[in-house]
Amino acid sequence: MILSTLLLSLTPTVFFQELKKKPNVVLIIADDQGYADLGFLGMKSDVQTPRLDQLAKQGVYFPNSYATSPICNPSRVGLLTGRYQQRWNNYYYGGGQGLPSEVITLPERFKEAGYATGYFGKVHTGGPDRNPKAAGFPLNWGFDRFYGTTTGGRVHYLHHSKAAMEKYGKAARQMMVAPMWSDDQQVEFEGFTTEAFGQQAREFIAKNHDQPFFAVVAFNAVHNFAWQLPEAELKARGLAEVPDWNPETEKYLDWYKRVHRRAWPEGRAYYLAQLECLDREVGRLMDQLNELNLTNNTIVVYTVDNGGCVPDWADNGPLAGSKYHLLEGGTRTPTIIRLPNTSSAGKSNQGIFSALDVAPTLCQIANIPFKANEFDGINQIDLFNSNKSQPTSRDLHWDSGWQWSVRSGDWKLMVTVDENRAQHSSDFEQVDVRLGTHLYHLAKDPSETTNLAEQFPDQVTRLRQLHHDWRATIGQPLASED
Repeated sequence: MILSTLLLSLTPTVFFQELKKKPNVVLIIADDQGYADLGFLGMKSDVQTPRLDQLAKQGVYFPNSYATSPICNPSRVGLLTGRYQQRWNNYYYGGGQGLPSEVITLPERFKEAGYATGYFGKVHTGGPDRNPKAAGFPLNWGFDRFYGTTTGGRVHYLHHSKAAMEKYGKAARQMMVAPMWSDDQQVEFEGFTTEAFGQQAREFIAKNHDQPFFAVVAFNAVHNFAWQLPEAELKARGLAEVPDWNPETEKYLDWYKRVHRRAWPEGRAYYLAQLECLDREVGRLMDQLNELNLTNNTIVVYTVDNGGCVPDWADNGPLAGSKYHLLEGGTRTPTIIRLPNTSSAGKSNQGIFSALDVAPTLCQIANIPFKANEFDGINQIDLFNSNKSQPTSRDLHWDSGWQWSVRSGDWKLMVTVDENRAQHSSDFEQVDVRLGTHLYHLAKDPSETTNLAEQFPDQVTRLRQLHHDWRATIGQPLASED
């Protein structure tokens, strides 16, 4: 991952022309948070997120923001590269190259520009990323500092040690209790990952506050299993302790289906507790930036890796579907960006924003050069200027291998090409599935209630062709044909 020196210069953005320092960047990635689960939206009366609400008042909220996948590891590759992850055959769980060595990552671009770079939290790119020699290990993406876990998707919230692995025995792999990584060394950790990742990020910021820095904080909150909370948090909320899987008494898949379900009445309370702890850590990061007089020179991006996971008690409000599938609830994500010195602070922007846009937009703001064709996302700097029109017309594509969709303007086409696999996923993850071909007009029907495929066959044909043409551009064999 060597950053090319043959890059084209771009004009500096107006937002930092008067600043003497390069802008710092803090990119916060939450895990599986529901679209409706932000307090300031007023969609859910049980949600308390005062610090995220404060961030929204200082920044811009994007209700039409999308991840590049309905699941985590492909979407994280798209976010950190600004390119469709399908270019590396990364469609769904269990396939693809993850984050290949040849791709130029966002932290590499910032490092080349003289930034200190750090990654704190969960690593899950869908490829080889679990040891320091692997291409997908964060120190090989361009990060100078790494603290976190590469154990996989369902990172345990409390236990990461050799002692925990011995205690859990056969359950250690599924419960993901292996030691943490501190740079290229494994370290024992017993505590709360949400607090640990926040603390390590703050230590990095404190150490590098007198130079530009780029920090990624990838929390595993609010991913399952939400009941894994410190004793004090459980006690404060009157919540009972829930045991992890015991292989001596139950098969893993039976246990997983029992605890991974929206019908469990107590589940939402544990999820909300995790969300409140996450909100508190975001607040601590914001407080530190203020204490170090960095607030006015730091861009803060808050986003989520995919749509809310309904079986794990996330609430996607008006959106149909959940993580795992390509209805809006699986791909639309709560996203807030605080860009100092803009005219849009505290506002909501209806423009279509993709996680692919984070990389080119941050590079533009930081005056980091890049070629026009190096990103699949677009520079969205105009979305932060309230005097600019808010474009809603663009094409975005999703492809999970067995299901694909395309949004073009207000029209969305979703096609399930492997109905057996789709149904299996639906049954296992306990989410809704829609088979066949579905056409929706999102401006009139954001909840995707009415399938217009038979009524507008010309739109179906047009969108199929758009997606077919896109597939031809990604440079890899297709995962599936429709």
